[in-house]
Amino acid sequence: MRPMSASPFAHALRRDRLAAGLSEEALAERPGLAARAIHALEAGARPPRRRVALLLAESLALDAAARTAFLAAARSEAVVLRASPPACARLPIPPARLVGREPELARICALLRRADVRLLTLTGPGGVGKTHLAIEAARELAADFPDGVAFVDLAPIREPNLVAFALADALGPREESWRSPAESLAAFAAARALLIVLDNCEQVLDGMLAVARLLTVAPNLNVLATSRMRLNLRGEWELPAPPLALSSPGAEAAAPDVADSAKAAPAVRLFTERAAAARLAFSLDADNFDAVAQICCRLDGLPLAIELAVAWVRQWSPAELLEHMNPALPLLTDGPRDLPDRQRTMRDAIAWSYDLLDPETQAWFRRLSVFAGGFNRETAAAVRLDAPALHARDCLETLAECNLHSRIGEAGGEPRFAMLETIREFGLERLAAHHELATARTAHAAWFLALANAARTHYYTADEPIWLDHLEREHANVRAALAWFDGVGAAGVEDGMRLVAALAWFWHGRGFAQDGLAWAERFLARRANAAPAVCADTLTGAGLLAWTAGQFEQAATLLDEALAIWRNLADRPGLVRALVFAAATATARDDLTAAVAAHEEAVRLACAVGDSVWVAISTGHLGFALTRQGATIRAQVALDEHLALFQSLGYERGIGWALDGLASNALAGGDMSQAQRRYRDALAIAWRHRSLPSVAIALRKLATATEAAGDAIVATRVLAVSVVVRESIGASPAHDDVYGAAQLTERLRAALGERRFAAAWAAGRALPLERAIAEILGPPDSSPPRIRLTGRETEILPLLVAGRTNQEIAAALFLSRRTVENHIARLFAKLGIHARRDVAGAACAAGLLPVAEEASRAPGTPMRQLE
Repeated sequence: MRPMSASPFAHALRRDRLAAGLSEEALAERPGLAARAIHALEAGARPPRRRVALLLAESLALDAAARTAFLAAARSEAVVLRASPPACARLPIPPARLVGREPELARICALLRRADVRLLTLTGPGGVGKTHLAIEAARELAADFPDGVAFVDLAPIREPNLVAFALADALGPREESWRSPAESLAAFAAARALLIVLDNCEQVLDGMLAVARLLTVAPNLNVLATSRMRLNLRGEWELPAPPLALSSPGAEAAAPDVADSAKAAPAVRLFTERAAAARLAFSLDADNFDAVAQICCRLDGLPLAIELAVAWVRQWSPAELLEHMNPALPLLTDGPRDLPDRQRTMRDAIAWSYDLLDPETQAWFRRLSVFAGGFNRETAAAVRLDAPALHARDCLETLAECNLHSRIGEAGGEPRFAMLETIREFGLERLAAHHELATARTAHAAWFLALANAARTHYYTADEPIWLDHLEREHANVRAALAWFDGVGAAGVEDGMRLVAALAWFWHGRGFAQDGLAWAERFLARRANAAPAVCADTLTGAGLLAWTAGQFEQAATLLDEALAIWRNLADRPGLVRALVFAAATATARDDLTAAVAAHEEAVRLACAVGDSVWVAISTGHLGFALTRQGATIRAQVALDEHLALFQSLGYERGIGWALDGLASNALAGGDMSQAQRRYRDALAIAWRHRSLPSVAIALRKLATATEAAGDAIVATRVLAVSVVVRESIGASPAHDDVYGAAQLTERLRAALGERRFAAAWAAGRALPLERAIAEILGPPDSSPPRIRLTGRETEILPLLVAGRTNQEIAAALFLSRRTVENHIARLFAKLGIHARRDVAGAACAAGLLPVAEEASRAPGTPMRQLE
């Protein structure tokens, strides 16, 4: 048995613990203490603190008399302790409680209770609340360190060699004339179980060697440091302190009631609590919830920025405050007088980090502030063409270490970085102060114009998704480039128009048509001196965007003007594009005669210039119009060719359009099963490419086919999902009218009755879009599709496998070469291949050719490309 301690409190604690039938570990678990803390208290190696004594009394469930005696024993030792002042500097007491940091607090405590974690550094940008978090963690951990917790504020120190003196002042070792401060400090710490909180280390990183030496001689010493960059010492553990979360996991999307404000996101909770202290009448409610949440997002969830912004709640409502926050930095001033100078404004908090950088890295920081939404190393170099690439890499790493930007992911194997918005605003201020703003903005805009033009060359190809993803990642930067071209007056109009024209297909495909159309209108309003070709190109793109948005009259006006310019310039490729979009607009306006005529002209012109992509597009659109016109046989021929051409090009979105057209033709011919299957295939492709306009169209059409097949409930749900998608991209309900959605809705309502219709409609709208699409598409079909060949295709297939040329096949079957080429294109489409070398394998896999027949082909027989 362990000998009984002479301490009255240690005796009382052990007695009452045993009486309760608890082990040291079991008792420690109740108040959340460490088992070693209970052991130290019972051994008399640690004095009891009032808070710990109260927690233990509660955990032991003592009756009134026993509780009084227990606490009296604790107080008797406290009196003795007060006679000898503590050796270590006390922890500061924050003026307000810590809000929303429960996960980080638990993580810090868990790490510092591990035997292998002796140096833990909290890193993060200025204003993120590292100091407050460290202090609260130290309070939680105080019972784990018998010799106390010391707080050392290094902010006033700029000389690294003064760190040892600051530690000595805080810890209070006895001065001995024959020892240096470092030696006295080492001797003092060596025999003690201490936790040292080192605050604001970033400006004296070289002085951290004193801390490293201390850790090597004091086995029971732990250090919790705060710094805007890691200390870079051996054995250091780094824990980034992130901004407060802007959304609360599992929280309702709707604004909470006042009573439920504790369930809001941590950033919103901090704003609410501090605002209530600033103005007693303030409370979070349904009217101000959205504005408060947007303010917190605008401030990146930075606690200091939120607390500085709250001061304005005394005179403005949250909605008014939000209106004044562009930019935000001018408002984030006049912090409390008892804050350090560096934290009384958000600008000063960021300047503290900026001033620690060398001039070259400061210049990089300023230039990088022009990026909105992120950048990588390549785009970063674009705004400093005068600097070597090696400098870019080194400076980016330094800025990341200083938490002036952070890594937000990876794309194309390259890391991607971004600045918090308040830090970016500071960078823009410095950029303007150094008279570099115009240079940096011009370089930035030129880079993204070049990017958009490069992406345009890959539209309608198998590489298109990669480039559309790239543009979507850079959309915020693209908008910044457009804003710069717009803001520099006449000098930027033509470049702005070029950028609009290059982005039109991206905006159309990814659901940003309204945004793109607004930019197009802004530049077109000032196009008087722009080159005619640039005007026509922009008008064509704007017409497409107006069609996508469901503004068909505006689309017709824009495209008519574009057609006139293209004809005047005798520019056939431009004319083809404008004709296709104009014909699609005519179809939407139910002018089918004009639509067919325009498509036929587009097909002739595309064939004349040898543009296979636009031959395929215009042929397909011709098929759509013919189906609407009731000419289903002609439409089938056009749509089959449309599919074959896009399959030969390997352009999956085009294949989806063809499947959509074939489905519509099947529906018009009464084949409901084929129509539903092909609409689902088209939907799957559109969804895979995140082409929301095509998704909305495919859903509307699938709803029609499903209703025709007799399933009104499923049709109603599918139609409801289509409306959700259409609303999400801001498109007009006019698109619904083109495909007869209003009439379909009335038929479904009549078939189901109002109550069942409303229930099915609500169910469709309530589902998250991902889940709704997954349910509509159903489980993937694992069985290979059945391929049916025509008689001619059956004759041609073995000749292809034998390596015959087109001319040889034509001669053998008494056909024209052109006819053979058409049959081969359709055969390739059915097999899903693009070259002759793949024919034999694909045909065998589809069961169209015995394996032996492929093997019988003579070795070395050429599998020539399509001539």
